[in-house]
Amino acid sequence: MPKAHSFVPPSGPTDASIVFVGEQPGRTEVQRRKPFCGPSGQLLGDLMGSAGILRTECYFTNVIKDFDAPIKHYVNIKGHNTSVSPAGQTYFDQLKAELERIRPNVVVAVGNVALFALTSRTGVTKWRGSVLESTLVRGLKVIPTIHPTTILPPKMVYTNRYLIINDLALALKQSTSPEIQMSPRTYIISPTFLESLDYLDRCIEHGLADDVVAFDIEIHNMQLSCISFSFKADEAISIPFVGSGGDYFSPDQEIEVMQKIAELLEDPRIRKLGQNVIFDSSFLLRRYGIKVHSLDDTMIAQQIIAADFPKGLDFITSMWTDMPYYKDEGKQWFKGLGGRWETLWEYNARDSIACSIAFPKQMTELTSKGNLGTYERQRQLIEPLTFMMEHGIRADVKAMTTAFMNADADIARLQEELNETAGMSINPNSPKQLQEYFYNLKRISPYKKGGRPTTNDDALKRLARRGFREASIIQDIRRVNKQRANYLDPSHVDPDGRIRCSYNPVGTRYSRI
Repeated sequence: MPKAHSFVPPSGPTDASIVFVGEQPGRTEVQRRKPFCGPSGQLLGDLMGSAGILRTECYFTNVIKDFDAPIKHYVNIKGHNTSVSPAGQTYFDQLKAELERIRPNVVVAVGNVALFALTSRTGVTKWRGSVLESTLVRGLKVIPTIHPTTILPPKMVYTNRYLIINDLALALKQSTSPEIQMSPRTYIISPTFLESLDYLDRCIEHGLADDVVAFDIEIHNMQLSCISFSFKADEAISIPFVGSGGDYFSPDQEIEVMQKIAELLEDPRIRKLGQNVIFDSSFLLRRYGIKVHSLDDTMIAQQIIAADFPKGLDFITSMWTDMPYYKDEGKQWFKGLGGRWETLWEYNARDSIACSIAFPKQMTELTSKGNLGTYERQRQLIEPLTFMMEHGIRADVKAMTTAFMNADADIARLQEELNETAGMSINPNSPKQLQEYFYNLKRISPYKKGGRPTTNDDALKRLARRGFREASIIQDIRRVNKQRANYLDPSHVDPDGRIRCSYNPVGTRYSRI
């Protein structure tokens, strides 16, 4: 194809060990004919310095090397339906030849388009911090990171700077050789009955010797599919209970395995570890009567360490381990897309190993920041909260039913008052209809959120303060509706007359339940 009017050539030493691949040049890059020199490129340079990378020693290029058309003209990122135009494919081919000529030790994929071009994957927030093999150039090592433009206005996701620095530090570490440097790990799946018992005995032995034993369960159709254990950072076992042929063990073998699992989990002398472990412990208590004691939780630790960041195991894995992102494997399996049972078992084992790797590093961080006492207080809530989840709260079903019916009557009365005040029928749950009424019919200047008109609770409060009775009535209707649905519905009560719910020991930003 002919060279575009706004073509921006790559820059940097052609023997660089680190190559940065961006998405598309911006106006500043086009004016100066140099990649990564605009606001986001300058910010990237600052972040590189924080990670210990010298900008002058790196090579910079883009997937799409012109600004003649928007990025979607070349690559339209839509998950599994991502498409590449002929012009985009030409640039992909150019990038392939470019990287084959340079042969760097590592490529940093900056943003979603670069991630897709280099690895055929999408979702940079999931894959960031992973060490991947390129599908564009076989054998080439790729580390995706979030685009620094997300830190700048209008997005202003300031916390992304720390994630990018973390990813760049990983790239520097991986730049010493072209091979993917990843710790070797053993996943024991499809174990025999005797191998399962032997590994559980080893877990007990190591646990009594003060090693922390990580575990994780997978549930399918509300049945325990498999359970994994790990007492060291390079090995885990997944013990299945269901496979392609139905039950994995005979009934007698399954009983013996479960008894050994109970011996391990119920021993208060052995510290057990998991991610959101209250879910696993409550399921095991309800289904098998296993009372798990002495629990640690990577989720609780992560929330205390960095309250502004996610606390899911995928994020924890990206920050504390060198394991690539793997959570899609489990999601696809449960959606019926994962294929073999062995896929689920390895996924299960990876969860335990991820916890085993991350937890000691989290403890070091908590100790250095003086937050170990806070962590100990929160983790001690797990066992009483598990009991509360199983025990439930006794409910006055008769009074709930009466209040539920009264709420119906209150909603009907308020709806009638709303229609009479407005002089028309209004659906209080229709944002479109409320915006039409207040902002078009009543000619009120729209209240906005994210640049778009809204009739959320804040907007209704403002309208009510300005004297619009309709807004107050709509708020009352929403309040009664919420009470009715969340707190008064008798269908929430179990047959024994108790209400049961889940508790998250760090459910809020500042670690409240």
